[in-house]
Amino acid sequence: MPLSSIGVPGDDDLEGIIFAMANGDQQQVCVVTPGVLADLAQADMSLSPRDEIHIFNSHRDAIERMASQKFDAGIFDHAGRIKVESLDLLRAPRAVI
Repeated sequence: MPLSSIGVPGDDDLEGIIFAMANGDQQQVCVVTPGVLADLAQADMSLSPRDEIHIFNSHRDAIERMASQKFDAGIFDHAGRIKVESLDLLRAPRAVI
């Protein structure tokens, strides 16, 4: 079952932006890495690469779709989180980003 957006603001962290999504009535912790945010900022010249929260919010739908796909595939990091990394951007269809 895919994860659902819950719209809770992301938190800036050393590992990137930490955010939560819904798995039924439970929350799944997710993280999008600084590399992904830098790649998205480079592709969207209107965004400053230093404003990671703004980049995350501008591309949140696409980031959440990638996180949901990894969840459905059962791909978790060592801490049980879904981690959206630069390689996930390469795998995503352009229409998703």
